[in-house]
Amino acid sequence: MSGGSPFLGETREETFVNISAVNYHFSERYFEHVSPYAKDFIGRLFVRDQRKRATVDECLRHPWTRGLFSQEDFKQFVVYD
Repeated sequence: MSGGSPFLGETREETFVNISAVNYHFSERYFEHVSPYAKDFIGRLFVRDQRKRATVDECLRHPWTRGLFSQEDFKQFVVYD
């Protein structure tokens, strides 16, 4: 989205710790042009406890994804039971 990592630390080790702890930050340097909807969408995926993470259905209904794709576009990528 921005070219920068929201997990970026001062060192490689700090970055790995941030990833493991799901400690992220949308710094203005890299994310100033990323919409609040996009940041919210990513934040719903960056959740350590998978039971609290956004489901596929929630992702497909999120305002950010709804603004990017039509329902017809989604049908190409979604497998229905």
